Amino acid sequence: MAAEHGELAVSVVVPVFRSDPEILADLCARVSRVLDGRGGTHEIILVDDSGQTAHWERVRALVRSRPRLRGLRLGRNFGQHNALLAGIRAAKGAVIVTLDDDLQNRPEDIPALLDTLTQRQVDVVYGVPRQRGHGLWRNIGAWGARVLASASLGRGIAKIASPFRAFRRDVRDGFSDFGGADVMIDVLLSWSTSQFAAIPVEHDPRVRGRSGYSLRALLRLAVTMVIGMTSLPLRLSGLLGLAIMVLGCGLLAYVLIRYFGSSVHVAGFTFLASVLLIVSGAQLLSLGFIGEYISRLHLRSMGQPSYVIRDEADGGRA
Repeated sequence: MAAEHGELAVSVVVPVFRSDPEILADLCARVSRVLDGRGGTHEIILVDDSGQTAHWERVRALVRSRPRLRGLRLGRNFGQHNALLAGIRAAKGAVIVTLDDDLQNRPEDIPALLDTLTQRQVDVVYGVPRQRGHGLWRNIGAWGARVLASASLGRGIAKIASPFRAFRRDVRDGFSDFGGADVMIDVLLSWSTSQFAAIPVEHDPRVRGRSGYSLRALLRLAVTMVIGMTSLPLRLSGLLGLAIMVLGCGLLAYVLIRYFGSSVHVAGFTFLASVLLIVSGAQLLSLGFIGEYISRLHLRSMGQPSYVIRDEADGGRA
């Protein structure tokens, strides 16, 4: 994909969290080699999300040693999607590519994403692993996260969404004013376009280290996506309340008909206790959803930022 009017063709954004220096250097070298082979200009943006000086010094040293690298240091650990948002907003390329820092996604697959973006005339292309290189529990967690994510993304997009993606820079205009601590890049992308595509890519096993996403973290991420980005739980609470009200009216009609029609006494305490438990449980569930939304509105009203950039580094310079 050629650059226009001298602008960069591709920006590659990599969130960095306590990454192995050798793997990170290998990642940058492979990305540059692949994109140099296409003949266009590019940049690689490393966003350090560790919040620790020692890790930032390693990133900055790598940036200093190579051209076309840029480094952003966040003030603390904000989370992967927040780090991605910082890098995406700083990107100068006509097309933005995101991938993780662990080399499980191969940089050599980036051209396939870029070609698909052009050939299919879509705005976002995901690289979907043919076979995920994770353990059993991580795969189960990822499946559960995708199920919950379908509430905010739609089943079709949630099925193909992955950290390895390429999209047109114009898509970010749809969330240029977005602020808040709860960030989900795939949801933000869906605000701007419905033109999504996916291609199969390889997914290699992790060479060293462990993923920062445990089963619990994946499910928490999915719950944040559902509650932080949609009003679906509130709607479900309303439907649950309506269903219980209809059920209660039906039970009341049944009791009255049995009582006046056949003079049969319905067991009182057990029946009443069951109804009270059902109604109380529904009320508490609804109040829990409402409370979660109110707490998030409270945090949003406090102006909690999505990220804070503490330091920057550019290729060949500090």
